[in-house]
Amino acid sequence: MTYQPPTAPIPVAPLQWPAAPPAPPRRSRPGIITAIGIISIIVACMSGMANLIITFMSFGSLVASRSPGMIRPPMSAGQTMNAQAAPNGATAVVGGIEIDPSQSEDGIDEAQRPMVMSGMTRARALDEGRKKQLDLLLMVAGRSMFPFMSPGTTPQTIRANVSESGRLPSASSGKKGPDYFIIGTGRAEVYDTHAIFRPDGSPAVVSVTAPIDAAANAGVAPPPSNDPNAAPPDPSTQPAPPMPIPPPPTFTPMPNPLASINSTAATLSIVAGILGLLLAIYLLVIGIMTLRDARSGGRLHWWYVGLKIPQVARAITAYSWLIWSFLNGMAATANAAAANSGAVSPPPVP
Repeated sequence: MTYQPPTAPIPVAPLQWPAAPPAPPRRSRPGIITAIGIISIIVACMSGMANLIITFMSFGSLVASRSPGMIRPPMSAGQTMNAQAAPNGATAVVGGIEIDPSQSEDGIDEAQRPMVMSGMTRARALDEGRKKQLDLLLMVAGRSMFPFMSPGTTPQTIRANVSESGRLPSASSGKKGPDYFIIGTGRAEVYDTHAIFRPDGSPAVVSVTAPIDAAANAGVAPPPSNDPNAAPPDPSTQPAPPMPIPPPPTFTPMPNPLASINSTAATLSIVAGILGLLLAIYLLVIGIMTLRDARSGGRLHWWYVGLKIPQVARAITAYSWLIWSFLNGMAATANAAAANSGAVSPPPVP
């Protein structure tokens, strides 16, 4: 048997994983593209806010253009809303406080009271004495009774506001009970000597008293006596002559500057504002797409330019028309105010 020396172990090469392929070089975004995306987002936000404000303002102008075309001119110092003379001896109590009927700010002027009286008497007829009491009640609290009063109010509207009317039983025999009217704001009661308005939900009850005999309350002296032995009348006991009542100031209605706004211009302004808001949203979207390296960003921006140019032209036309109509109304109001300043003056002090 022969001896064989041991052989050396065969070296084994270590395992090697294949090398990862090199990452492709990343192309950096040009700075101009980043700037366009950021500017687009900023412009879109500012344009959206501006168009939203303009849309609301145009809608308010459209609503204002439907308002009445004439308004009452502002009152100067010393003038009141009623600005009319009450009958001599007339009294008024509002919420327990006595006031001068001619100084009430809730009254209806003399030109409209007959119309209101006509509407109420269609629901319930009144004699002449009670009509005087109701007329004084309207002079003191007419606008509290009928807050919807306007130059276009008709007797039919007043009659429709009277839901119920009738006569209450009298507390004493031989006298008529009060006539009552239930209206939208409360209850009116008309007696022979006074009238009352009880508003719903308010303790401010209005009570007025008109003189029954106007001649006696006007200070008319009794006829002279034919007795030659009668003592001459004492001058100190004679009633003083009635003070002359100055005529109420006249008011010239002024045009409402908001009513002169052209409704077509306001409508076009609303449409222009909505379209501008939609374009602002479109610009915001394409600005974000540009920052995300969308290849269509440039083409979409050119579409925006093509849509924005005619939109700007339409918006300028509509807004200019709207502002022009408002300025015309302001000029008419200023002219009417200048005319009223010369026509309306406080009554002379005797």
